[in-house]
Amino acid sequence: MNQKSHSKSQFKCYVEYENDSLSVYDSKRVYQAHFDVEAKVYDRAEKRKHRNTTPNYIFNYQKKEKSYPYTTWFFLQRLSIHDFKLNPYLCALRMAQGKGAIRSERRESLKALCAVMLTYVDMSPARPYLFEVRASIEELADKSHLTYMYWDKTKGKHRLRYDIALNTLKMLEEAELVTVVREYDRVGRQHKPSRIFLNVEFFLMLGVTEKELRKILLDFHKNQYVKNNLNQSFISYKKHLDRLEQKNVANLENHHALRNMLIKRRKDLLGERMIKFVAQRKPVDYKSFDIESDVFKPCFRSYADCTTLEEVHKLRKRLFAKEQIRLQAKLKSANDTTYREAMVQRLY
Repeated sequence: MNQKSHSKSQFKCYVEYENDSLSVYDSKRVYQAHFDVEAKVYDRAEKRKHRNTTPNYIFNYQKKEKSYPYTTWFFLQRLSIHDFKLNPYLCALRMAQGKGAIRSERRESLKALCAVMLTYVDMSPARPYLFEVRASIEELADKSHLTYMYWDKTKGKHRLRYDIALNTLKMLEEAELVTVVREYDRVGRQHKPSRIFLNVEFFLMLGVTEKELRKILLDFHKNQYVKNNLNQSFISYKKHLDRLEQKNVANLENHHALRNMLIKRRKDLLGERMIKFVAQRKPVDYKSFDIESDVFKPCFRSYADCTTLEEVHKLRKRLFAKEQIRLQAKLKSANDTTYREAMVQRLY
């Protein structure tokens, strides 16, 4: 049976028979049959469905409210037109890992999570560590609608889960767009809540140059001083640090290399003159201060050169080194657990 024609209104089927013993002229006999059955047409889905919940940004970033800083609104507008499929930093990560393009579900979760992180980020250049996200991972997942409930069979109750947000944050960390500070509590034998810092490359991927980002931070600091909110921002940051210590969040004092890297990033981006300027509680020359004439050396991965073969090879080496450190820590933890169990059995 060979199908030779097909229409939506009428399904036609052509059947061919060949019988060499009965055929006089050794030719094929074709019979035509008509069926009044309409063919069902399926529409192609525009995007793949999410397994649990569809990520979305619950805030309305189209309106500039009083409690909504203009700097945050500016970056949210840039993020709304950003295409993560063409993101050079994420493309370099996929090339280093030997993977293809990013799936549509992950792109939607990336856009929702990045928007929430921009909402909670501290844009003040007076902080010792730039671009800290003042929210926990659970809160970020909740605001981006990436949480769902599941039934825990071992404990017999419903539990909240946000593994989609964790995987998305891990992807951003591997692409070196964010920095996550983790710490293990040896007394409680559990991981402490982590701290998240946005890297400079996170803003460069939105089409903002280092010079423009530096100007935005300086204008933000001047605006805080003009509106008489500068002193209040220092007080709120001190309360934020006390809150982190009270909640037993991962501390940067125990991570010397990571702390020095964050300090170096701030120094490379702002420069010595701007760091001294933002450290003042009452700057006198805030109107005349300008950094347009200062010369800065580019110290971050550029938007255009991050997908070159050399940069991809360097990123692959860094990812391999991090994976080796992670495996060594995992092996050490397993050995410590085995040693404790052996000591307990020895006592009894």
